[in-house]
Amino acid sequence: MSPRTGMILIGLAGIAVVFGFVYLMNVADGVDPQRSEKRIELPDAFKS
Repeated sequence: MSPRTGMILIGLAGIAVVFGFVYLMNVADGVDPQRSEKRIELPDAFKS
């Protein structure tokens, strides 16, 4: 394998990593977590 081929493969691998990262970030933006109401009882906290 020539040095030129090695550099091309390294460059392609770097581009694939960048595109994969961007793709995963876009997919993560589309995921909406399940929403649920959370209540915490605070007895006597607001009584004066």
